[in-house]
Amino acid sequence: MCQACSTCPAGSYSSGGCSGTADTTCTAWSTCPAGTSIIKQGTSTADTRCQTCAVCSSGLYASTACFSATQGSNVSFADTACSQCSLCPAGRQFFVSSCTSIANTVCRNCASCASYQYASGGCSLFQDTICTNVSSCLQGQYLAQPRTATSDVVCKSVSSCTATQSLDSPPTAPSDVVCRTTSVSSAAQYRVAYPTPAADTVCRDCALCRACTTSATALPTTND
Repeated sequence: MCQACSTCPAGSYSSGGCSGTADTTCTAWSTCPAGTSIIKQGTSTADTRCQTCAVCSSGLYASTACFSATQGSNVSFADTACSQCSLCPAGRQFFVSSCTSIANTVCRNCASCASYQYASGGCSLFQDTICTNVSSCLQGQYLAQPRTATSDVVCKSVSSCTATQSLDSPPTAPSDVVCRTTSVSSAAQYRVAYPTPAADTVCRDCALCRACTTSATALPTTND
């Protein structure tokens, strides 16, 4: 006695059988693998059909992945949408990860250094800002140039006045000593004190002698 062939359950299709002494062979519908999307839903007699998604070329990334919208037995397929890869603005951002065919460039803002630091490098391509602590001037030095956003302070050794100079003003944190040429007594002066590294020559004006008078009466002469 013959029996009716089996009907495949939902989600499967008849892949063979139902002939001679063999019953219907049912196979589950295929699942579309990564990189593909469904373009035709499986039926009781046919497997699911998948479409390979477009791959974005170099310099582009998939801003919208390919997808399928299913309504009943109808399938609407939308292929990959590709967009231009972003560029990180030089000097403001650096690359965290490069653009690929499936993901856009990831940029991050470069760090800002603290008030006691300066940017000694970085903030380029794949490197964040490198912040370095500002130097301190040592004893015997003064600050010749203050810190900038991208440079350290410049310290210089305090100058010494020469043998022909005296100290006009001492050094301060932001300034060197001020030396001036040692004074020389003029023809109408005499030197009271020699110059020292900390003091100029001390000169004093010569006193003026009062003129002699010629009003004296001549004495009479006598003869022996």
